[in-house]
Amino acid sequence: IALFIGRIIFAIISEFPRHSFPFYVSIYQPRLALKLTLALIFYTLISTPLLVLAVRVLLVA
Repeated sequence: IALFIGRIIFAIISEFPRHSFPFYVSIYQPRLALKLTLALIFYTLISTPLLVLAVRVLLVA
């Protein structure tokens, strides 16, 4: 749980505003860049717990 919370805090504070959004804005219009960044945030929010769960299941098996 701490890993997941730490990942989310890092992503919200550092990764998305400082890296992902400026990268997308340099290529696309700001509105599309915002949509792409939000899609990446949702992807991270969904995939991180699933990966943690998968690792736990694989370690038990």
